[in-house]
Amino acid sequence: MFDYTVNGKRVTFKARLPLKEVRDLPRLLAATTPEDYDTQIAVLVRLIESWDFDGSPSDPKAYDDLDILSEIVPLTRLCVEYINAKTSGDLKN
Repeated sequence: MFDYTVNGKRVTFKARLPLKEVRDLPRLLAATTPEDYDTQIAVLVRLIESWDFDGSPSDPKAYDDLDILSEIVPLTRLCVEYINAKTSGDLKN
């Protein structure tokens, strides 16, 4: 499983990413910059399966109430680690 803890809440990233569901992921990743939270959230929406935060992780509006420093930044950091691990085949989960 791809379970992590962010600010005391469980977050699970998707085990599989079918192309038909994430066809725009390479474009989004290329467009992502540290100050562009809208694009970062568009990536997270595609990669997070479930979480213990309020709302659905597939709804971009659900990210609006998350704390920037203790929730959004850690989620984006985990997203990068998850992508790097998936693409390198170095998964420890």
